[in-house]
Amino acid sequence: MAKNVIRADTSRIIAGNGATAQAAGTMFKLGTDQIVVALQDIAANGTGLCLREGQVVYTKETGTAWTVGQIIYWDDSAKKLTHTATSNTRAGICPVAAASGDATGHVDLQT
Repeated sequence: MAKNVIRADTSRIIAGNGATAQAAGTMFKLGTDQIVVALQDIAANGTGLCLREGQVVYTKETGTAWTVGQIIYWDDSAKKLTHTATSNTRAGICPVAAASGDATGHVDLQT
């Protein structure tokens, strides 16, 4: 299992992200509205086990603090989690507070 997964609730074998290979532990956008984490390496145009629901720790934007219960979004351009909703995809809820200088943050992925 990917080392950044804290708790795995729901995982599925699903197609990867098209022509882009995904390493185990990589968060990525699947389709238009779902954020998942690869639980194993996924070859380009391949399929693999991905986490759809559960708690993970991943790279976050710096400069803003997160509070417990805050909605967290995926910035697909920066490949980071953010608190900013505009032009981003909802990833889940913050279960553990994060300081503004923290490079990573926890998120409960929700489908």
